Amino acid sequence: MRQLLQAYKSGEVVLAEVPVPAVRPGGVLVRTCASLVSAGTELSLLRESQSSLLERARRRPEAVKQLIRTARREGIQRTLDRVQDRLSDLIAMGYSCSGRVVAVGPGVTDLRVGQAVACAGVGYACHGEVNFVPRNLCNPIPEKVGFDEAAFVALGAIAAQGVRQAEVRFGDVVAVMGLGLVGQITVQILIAAGCTVIGTDLMRDKCRLAAEYGARAVGPGEFASTVMAASDGHGADAVIVTASSQSSEVITGAAHASRMRGKVVIVGAVGMDLPRGPFYSKELDIRFSMSYGPGRYDPRYEENGLDYPYDLVRWTEGRNMKAVLDLVAAGKLDLKALVTHRYSLDDAPDAYAMMSDGAESYLGILISYPRSTEEVLARQRVDLTGEGTAPAATGEVRLGMLGAGEYARATLLPAMRACRNARLVGLATATGRSALTAGKRYGFAYCTCDESEVLKDPNVDAVVIATRHDVHARQVVDAMKAGKHVLVEKPLGLSTDQLRQIEQAYRAAGGRCHLLVGHNRRFSRAMQELRRLFAHRGTPMVVNYRVNAGGMPATHWTRSQEGGGRWLGEGSHFVDFACALCGDVPTEVFAARTVGGTAAPRGDSWNVTLRFADSSVATISYCDLGHAAAGKERCEVFADGKTAVLDDWERLELYEGAKPRTVRLADKGHDAEVAAFCATVGEGKPLGVSFDEQLGVAWATLAAAVSAEQGRSVSVAGVRSGSIGSEQNIVCEASEVDH
Repeated sequence: MRQLLQAYKSGEVVLAEVPVPAVRPGGVLVRTCASLVSAGTELSLLRESQSSLLERARRRPEAVKQLIRTARREGIQRTLDRVQDRLSDLIAMGYSCSGRVVAVGPGVTDLRVGQAVACAGVGYACHGEVNFVPRNLCNPIPEKVGFDEAAFVALGAIAAQGVRQAEVRFGDVVAVMGLGLVGQITVQILIAAGCTVIGTDLMRDKCRLAAEYGARAVGPGEFASTVMAASDGHGADAVIVTASSQSSEVITGAAHASRMRGKVVIVGAVGMDLPRGPFYSKELDIRFSMSYGPGRYDPRYEENGLDYPYDLVRWTEGRNMKAVLDLVAAGKLDLKALVTHRYSLDDAPDAYAMMSDGAESYLGILISYPRSTEEVLARQRVDLTGEGTAPAATGEVRLGMLGAGEYARATLLPAMRACRNARLVGLATATGRSALTAGKRYGFAYCTCDESEVLKDPNVDAVVIATRHDVHARQVVDAMKAGKHVLVEKPLGLSTDQLRQIEQAYRAAGGRCHLLVGHNRRFSRAMQELRRLFAHRGTPMVVNYRVNAGGMPATHWTRSQEGGGRWLGEGSHFVDFACALCGDVPTEVFAARTVGGTAAPRGDSWNVTLRFADSSVATISYCDLGHAAAGKERCEVFADGKTAVLDDWERLELYEGAKPRTVRLADKGHDAEVAAFCATVGEGKPLGVSFDEQLGVAWATLAAAVSAEQGRSVSVAGVRSGSIGSEQNIVCEASEVDH
C-alpha cells in the first residue's frame, strides 16, 4: 500500500510503498476513501522539520541534556546512532479520514466488514490507503453523509470540543478568532446552537465564507467594535480562539473583546503572554480545549478501548465525532463549501508544495484514493534490498525481527547491524511506517506488518523479539514451533502459565532451538571485570543494586496489562545481574512494594531480597520516587574482603589490595549480547548462560510479585511448582498495576 510520509530530517513529503498494517485486537482495518489535510497542523510540522538542527536543539534544551547523559553511560557512538535514527525517521501525515472496514479485530463487535466509517487520531487516521484504527476512534457514517464530508470528522470534533468548553447557551454572543477550517466549523456549530457569532480573520475570503454561514465576520481592525455593537456594549459571552500565531496579541484581543466574567477558550496554538490588566479587572475565565475531547492522549481510551461512563463524561472524543456526523446528516453543518482543493493520492505531495509556496488561498484540502481494495491489499510485505533469499554463508546467521520500537532502534538494531556474522532479513512491526523506516535504515531485505511472514520464512534462522511485553511468550513459542532460534527482550513472560508454555516449547524442540533473554548487562565489560575480581571467592557475596528508575505516568503502556507493571517489565534485568554475579539462581525471595504517593498512584517502588544456596544475598531497590540527577543505577558488591562499586554504567571502582582501580565504562553489553547469540547459532559456540538459568531468573522475578502480594518470603521452587501462590495472583499483579 502507499502512504504519505514526511522525512524528519529534510521535511520532504514523499509517497512511499509501505506494508499493509495488520489488524489487531480492539480495532479495525479501514480502506481509506478520503482524507483531509489539516493545513494548520501539517504545515507547522513541515516548517518545523525544515529548520536547522541547531534551531531544533535550541528549542529542546532538555533533550540535549538527555543526549549528554546517554553519551556518558553508553558512549558517543551509541548516542550518535540514536540521533541518526531519529533524523532518518519518517513521520505519518494526517489524522482525519473516512473509508470502509476491510477487517475487524478481536474484541470489536459493533462494526462489520464493508461498513462506512469516519476515523480520527494521530498515527491512525493517516494519509494512507489502509489504516488500522482503534474502535474508540472510529464512528459509523450516517447514510446521508458522504466520504468527503466524513473525512472532516477530526477537525469537526476539535471545533465541537471548543464550543463545549465555552459552555454557550441559546442567545449568547460568541466571538471566533481565526476562520480557518476549525474556525469555520466552529462558526457553523455556534449558529446551529442559536448563538450570535462574530468572526475575525486576516484573510478577507475567509471572512466572506463565515458571513455566508450567518456570522458577522470582519477584519481585526473592526473586531472589537463589532463585538461591542452585537452585545450592547458588554462584550462577548465567550471568545473561542482558533487562530494560530506565536504572537500574544491574539489573546490580548480576546481579553478586550470579552464581557465581565466572560470565557476565553484556547483551541489554536497562540502566544500565551497574558495581559494581567483585562483578565484581572474582568475576572475572565480562561480555558483550554484538549483536541477532540475527553479521551484524547489517554491510551486506555484511544488504544485499549476503555470508554468513559456516559453519565459521568457526557462528551468524549468519540461522542464529539458522532455529534459532528449527525449535524452533517441533519443539514446543519455544511462541509462541502470548505473544500478548496482536491488531490489524488498520486499527486498529494503537490498539496504540501502548494501550501508551502503560499501562492494560492486554500482551506479544505481533500485527498482521494483511486486504487481498488484488491490492488491495495495484494502485498503483505515490501522488498527493500532483494537479498532475502540468498543462502547463508558459513557461520552467518539470517535474522528476522518482530518489533522496532524506540528501545530496539536505540540499542538492538545498531548491535545487530554491527555484528559481523549477522544478516538482517525480515522485519515485522505494528505499522507500515515504522517497518519501512527501520527496515531501510538498518538494511533488512524486506519489511512487513504480518509477523507470520517472518516466522514462516525459511530464509530466517533466528528471530529477535522486541515487541510489547504481553506478547513475548506467545511469540517465543510460535518462533520455536517454527524451528527458529530466539533472542527475546525481557521479560520472558508475565505469568506462570506463560513460563510453562515456553518451557514446554523449548523441551519439545529437543535442543534444536537456542533461546537467549535480552539481559544485556551480564554481557557487559563491567560484568567481565566483576567476574575476574570475584573469580575464586571463598565467602558468600553481598550485592546491593539501587535503581533510580524515575516516575512514569500511570497511563504509560509499561504500567498496563501490555507491560505487566514496572517490576515484571524491567526487574528481571537486575535479578539476572545478581544471578550472573553469584553464579546461581536464588532459592528464596522476599519483596515489599510501596503503595500510594503522588508520583506513583499505586506505587511502583520495590525492595527485593534474593537469597542463594551458598548464603549469598542480593538486594534490589527499584525506586520510582527519586530525583533524576542522582543517576539511574548503582551497584555495590562485597565478598572475600573485596568491594566493587558500579556507578551508573559510567565508572567501575574495584577495591582489592592497597590501591583501588577505576575502570571507565560506556557499555551495557548490547553489542556483546547480540554477538554471543549469533556466535552460538552460526558457529556453535557456548552461549554462556543456560536455558534453565534464564528460566530460573524469570521464576525468581515472578516470585517477588508473589512475595509482595503475600507479605512474606517465598521459595522460588514453590512458586514454580504451584505450591506457593496461585497463577491468578501472579497474573493479577501483572495486569492491575495502576488500574
